Amino acid sequence: MKALTDISAECHQSIKYECNYAPLELNGVSYSWWNDKDGKAQYFWTDGSLITDSGILPITRLNFGRTPLETSSGVHTLGRFECTGQVAVTGICQSHAKICGEQDTV
Repeated sequence: MKALTDISAECHQSIKYECNYAPLELNGVSYSWWNDKDGKAQYFWTDGSLITDSGILPITRLNFGRTPLETSSGVHTLGRFECTGQVAVTGICQSHAKICGEQDTV
């Protein structure tokens, strides 16, 4: 996925959280977060967010807590990791079996 991110002009992934009495944050304490491609906890999102920072995508885990009541509930949807476009790439070997020389690059 890193290679895809590196050659793509734009990548994104969506997160959606529909809840009843199960907040993302309460009194400054986060009860929900997600982990980025390196496993680092990320707290910036709302009930519906589109994450566009290719440097931290794809999302690898969703974490939820704080459901204090029997009537508390939450449903999450993690969208597909999608990339579009292509950045200019130079110096890629046509053959993986040999070291790049001037005639071997595209």
